Amino acid sequence: RASLLVLSALLLGLAALARQNGFILLPVAALCLGLIAGRLQSARAGWRHGAGLLAACLMVMVSANFALGLRGDHGKGASDQLRLAQTYDLVGVVRLAPSIRLSVLEQRAPHLDAMIRKDGVALYSPHLVDTLENSSALTDAIYHAPPGAIFAQWRQLVFAHPGLYLRERLAVFRWVLAPPDLLVCHPDVVGVDGPPAKMKALGLQPHIRAQDRFLYFYVANFFHTPVLSHLLYGALAILFLILLAARGAPADIAVAGLQLAALLFALSFFVVSIACDYRYMYFLDLAAMTGAIRYFSPSLKFLGPAARPAGDDVPPPD
Repeated sequence: RASLLVLSALLLGLAALARQNGFILLPVAALCLGLIAGRLQSARAGWRHGAGLLAACLMVMVSANFALGLRGDHGKGASDQLRLAQTYDLVGVVRLAPSIRLSVLEQRAPHLDAMIRKDGVALYSPHLVDTLENSSALTDAIYHAPPGAIFAQWRQLVFAHPGLYLRERLAVFRWVLAPPDLLVCHPDVVGVDGPPAKMKALGLQPHIRAQDRFLYFYVANFFHTPVLSHLLYGALAILFLILLAARGAPADIAVAGLQLAALLFALSFFVVSIACDYRYMYFLDLAAMTGAIRYFSPSLKFLGPAARPAGDDVPPPD
C-alpha cells in the first residue's frame, strides 16, 4: 500500500503540472484520501494520510518545476503570457465600457492605454486571445510596459469595477464551457502541422494520413450533439458526485472526489481562460464518464466494493 501511495503522489503531482490551474486537484485528492483513511482506520490516520499526500504532491511539483526551469527560459515565457492574459481582460472591459479610465496605465504606460483603445478593442474576440497579437504595435506596447504596471491596472479594475470584470469573464467562459460555434474551438484536430520554421527545425513535413482522415470524420459525426457538450458532462459530474458521496464506499469517495476536482478545475477557467479550445475541458468529460462507470459497475474488482456490508467491524484506531 505504501508503494501505491507513493506512486499516486508522483502521478498526481505530475498531472497537476499539466496545466497552470492543475494544482486545484491536490487539496481535493488529499481530502478524499483523508476521509477514506479516517473511515477505515481513525481520524488521526485520516489527517496523516491527507497531509502526507498533499506534502508529497507539492514536493513532486516543486522538484519538477525546478528541473524544468534548468532547461527553460527562467519564467520569461510565463511572465509574458500573464501580461497578455491580463491585457486581454483590460481590452474586454474597455470594449464593454469605452468610457472607462485605466488610470494606472494612463500614468505608467500611456502608449499601451492608447493601443488598447485603438487596436485592442477592434481585434478583441471572447473566444481567443491570439487575435490581439495581430497588432504588432499592441504586442510591443504590452511587452514593453513597465514591470508591474499591467498587473496593477488589472488588480485595480477587478476591485473597482467587479461587475464589468465579471461580465467580461462570463462571455469568455461561455465560449469555453458552451461555445456558440463549436468548430471555432477545435474539437477535432488531426495530422501533423505547425509554424513552418518550427516544423523545419524538427525535420517534419505537414501531412495527414488516411487514419487521420478516418478519425476526423468519425468525430465529425458528433458535432452539435450532446456527445461533445461540456454542459452535459458537467451536469453528469454533479449528479455522480452526489450519488457516489451518498453511497460512501471508499472507492465511491475517491471517484466522487474526481468529480469535485473536475468541476472546480472547469470553474477555474472563469478566471484563467484565454481561448476556447475544446481540449481544455477533457478532464471534466472524462471524469463524468468515470463517475458513470463507477456508479453503474460497482462489481468490477479493480474499482473496489460498492459499499461496505452493514455490521462490518471497523479496525481499531492507530
